[in-house]
Amino acid sequence: FASHVPVTVQISGGGTATPNYNGQQLEVGKSYKMTAAAGSGFVFSNWVGGTTLPLSVLSESATLQFVMQSNLVLQANFVPNPFVATKGTYNGLFFENNNVQHGSSGFFTLALTDKGSYSGSVQMGTNRYGFSGAFNAGGLASQTVTRRRLSPLQLNMALDLGAGADLLTGTVSDGTWQADLVADRAVFNAAQPAT
Repeated sequence: FASHVPVTVQISGGGTATPNYNGQQLEVGKSYKMTAAAGSGFVFSNWVGGTTLPLSVLSESATLQFVMQSNLVLQANFVPNPFVATKGTYNGLFFENNNVQHGSSGFFTLALTDKGSYSGSVQMGTNRYGFSGAFNAGGLASQTVTRRRLSPLQLNMALDLGAGADLLTGTVSDGTWQADLVADRAVFNAAQPAT
């Protein structure tokens, strides 16, 4: 017959887990799923868990699938939203530092929301390639950008979350070359014109 044991579910920061199995008797060896949702002013960071301390990072995805085992502790971590101060439009260039060439350089633009999600494009010559995704709570994102009849581009981006930094850096690569990316946030716009 199936063994049932309690699971411990903890929440760190402002957020919830659904369904919250904390204290419930779950069947050992059976697969379960929980989804983390950030509260106002917070963003989801990660799930940590295990049967012994220290707990290990299990996933940066809000939805966690886990197999129940004895002494299991799961924790959803939420952090204060770092994207409120950094939202806006970032524009910049990418190129190989030691060998600037037409085929490995171009223009970059990204629109960032106050929740960390983004949409943007890279332009190389007359071709523009769109993408969308979300930064993790640490301001990092990796993105594959598909190109018709060409190898995909791999974007690795790091958003500077420091107050007033207004900077996004990273790399763009197609697997044969790698270019450095630097983009600045447009601090002036129609809602906030330059003086």
